[in-house]
Amino acid sequence: MGHSNRLYNAAQRRTLRRLDPIWKFMYIERGIHIFLALFWLAFMIIGRVLIQTEKQTIVFIAYSCLISFYLLQTILTQIFEERHWLRIGARRLYALHNEVQPLRLTVKNPPPVPMKLPFVVSLDWNRPVVIPLTICFCLLVVLLITAPFWPIMRLDNHSPGSLVVFVLLFIITILILALFFQAFFARQSIEVCETGIKTRYHGRAFSISWQDAQVSGRYLAGRYLMGRQTFELSNEQVIVRWSYVDALSKLLLKAMSSEADDLKYNRRVEQVNLLVAEHSHLPQVGLDNITTFRFTPEVRQRLQELYPS
Repeated sequence: MGHSNRLYNAAQRRTLRRLDPIWKFMYIERGIHIFLALFWLAFMIIGRVLIQTEKQTIVFIAYSCLISFYLLQTILTQIFEERHWLRIGARRLYALHNEVQPLRLTVKNPPPVPMKLPFVVSLDWNRPVVIPLTICFCLLVVLLITAPFWPIMRLDNHSPGSLVVFVLLFIITILILALFFQAFFARQSIEVCETGIKTRYHGRAFSISWQDAQVSGRYLAGRYLMGRQTFELSNEQVIVRWSYVDALSKLLLKAMSSEADDLKYNRRVEQVNLLVAEHSHLPQVGLDNITTFRFTPEVRQRLQELYPS
């Protein structure tokens, strides 16, 4: 276990997953991907049975290639993300017991520090956008259910256009559903007070006091490590996270703050980071920038206590 790129054994991986709440979200995401994969495959099998013309066969082949690419991308994404979060856990543990060089951050035009505490920032549903999009989604679902009864959608007219229209409507419906899923878990709230920080992240509430915090971390979290910037305060037992919001989630979510200002959500998160640095007195560490390290004998003993082989 002397190198950051060596993953833990099975018992140690289970312990890492139990300590980090992100893994519960990962399991939910994996279950949804499995369900969608089975759904796409079933739809592909049904489409193969209904094909009657050569032109429809060409459309079916193109659809099959798209589904195959989606399944391969999903499998690779899951593998990369699981390995990424295991490494983040290893590097967090290393930072807990070793001195790590902090990040050198320069913020252009830093936002004003909030005048008083508690300072609250939240990101929740933007109802003027969510309600019309929900109605549109419901109409698409109804249209797909009743599609066999529409003349243009009947497959017995030997027209490849019917299959193309149905596939496009189906894909649009799935994309809207995926957007809702992403926005649902992107909702969050952050409260910075005199004693510590409380967050609601991925649907779960976490808190840590300033005196109990040991590591202030920063890293990318998301698909192929190209996701939104994420921040945390942690110790050996508690991990409190918050993050920037990505462009897609902004379509459905609205930012609010306890202070009357017109700053965007990511700028408000920068205000949170300034308050965290001021009250925790911890330098921010790039947990995805620690490339190579070796554990001291003291840390190895602590590892053995936490993660028995």
